[in-house]
Amino acid sequence: MLRRPRLKIFVFKNVADVSLRSRSLDNRGKKMNKAELVDAIARKAGGSKAMADSMVDAMIDTITGSLKNGENVTLVGFGTFSQGNRAARAGRNPQNGAAIKIPAAKTAKFAAGTRLKAAMNGK
Repeated sequence: MLRRPRLKIFVFKNVADVSLRSRSLDNRGKKMNKAELVDAIARKAGGSKAMADSMVDAMIDTITGSLKNGENVTLVGFGTFSQGNRAARAGRNPQNGAAIKIPAAKTAKFAAGTRLKAAMNGK
C-alpha cells in the first residue's frame, strides 16, 4: 500500500507562491487541480473550503462570460485573459489521410503580467 507524503504547510508572501508550493509533491509532478487550488485559497484566506470553491467557480464563470462577450479581463500584475481567433484551414484526417476543412474558432489566450513573470523567474 502506497502512502502519500504528509502535507507540508508553508507561509507565503504572495499568491504566486501558493500555487506551486502549498501542497505536497507526489508522483503527479508539478500540477495543481481545482481541489488543491480551493484548499490553498481556503488556507490562505482563512475561510472554508466551500466558500473558496464558490469563489473559484464565480471567478471562472465571470472570466468565461467576459471572454464570450469579446471583453478582455485584466488582473493587474497577474495577467490578461483575451479572446483570439483561429482562421479556418485545411487539414488531414489522421486515420485515412483524407483532406478535411477545419472551421475557424475562437480561442482563449492568457498573457502573464509583470508580477507573475517576476515571481516565476525568482525576482
